[in-house]
Amino acid sequence: MGIYINAMLNTYDTLRKKQNAKYKQSLKTKDFDYMCFHTPFAKMVQKSFLSLVEHDIKLNPADFDKQLVQGIAEIAGGAGTSAEKNTKIQNFLLKQVGKDWQNRCERSLYLSKRLGNIYTGSLYIGLLSLICDTSISL
Repeated sequence: MGIYINAMLNTYDTLRKKQNAKYKQSLKTKDFDYMCFHTPFAKMVQKSFLSLVEHDIKLNPADFDKQLVQGIAEIAGGAGTSAEKNTKIQNFLLKQVGKDWQNRCERSLYLSKRLGNIYTGSLYIGLLSLICDTSISL
């Protein structure tokens, strides 16, 4: 899972650099109304979304609630292994940005949760889930 998340974060950083070079403005996760990920399984998407939010908080702490930034810093500086801290940070973030996760990303898992992993097509199933969601306007 670490390889997947690192690849996603590197891709996001590349997109941010290109956005800044071309338009002279920084890109942030909040700039995306909805997000779709390649979906081997739903929990991986959740961890990826939360990792992306955590990464954005580290890059742009002033853009986030001080309690959120401080909570992550306290967990990161606390006791435990790297894996234990990561789990605690993910759980903390899910409590803090859970509604954002549900509204912007989890809804893209509707079909994936019913069909399972369809490998290459999983990203497109996520997009189709969003397109077919009648409660949102794309």
